[in-house]
Amino acid sequence: MVVGWKFVIVISTYLYLTANSIAFLDLYLTLKNPFYPRSKRQPFYLSALAIVMVISSYLLFRSIKVHGTTIRVYSSLQDKLTKKFLVFTLFLAAFTIVPATMALIRLRRKGTSKDLRKKVVKRYAIYFGFYLLMVVGTLMD
Repeated sequence: MVVGWKFVIVISTYLYLTANSIAFLDLYLTLKNPFYPRSKRQPFYLSALAIVMVISSYLLFRSIKVHGTTIRVYSSLQDKLTKKFLVFTLFLAAFTIVPATMALIRLRRKGTSKDLRKKVVKRYAIYFGFYLLMVVGTLMD
């Protein structure tokens, strides 16, 4: 039973991190080219979620096989599998921080209305704060 819950929690956490990464990437791409249809980017987003699900499932199955049913994913930094989880988590965090930073730079350009700037910063700054809490919580697991 513990294995099933561990699997659901870890996979959903990584899918959540990926979905947030995609949201910030989509924000940047929308600011870069507002008239490009979002529906054309959706297959890429769904593919990214599928790839993350496969990678995290593989790493989790290996973790369960090596460490048993312990709840901690990052049990020992000496372990190669634990390092892979850590690198994977940091990659997803970087995959969010880079597009979020690029979107903020894009918002500062001339020609961007103050109203749009205010709306985006208000919505996504809070969202980004919650995202960072989730990343830190994942790394502290």
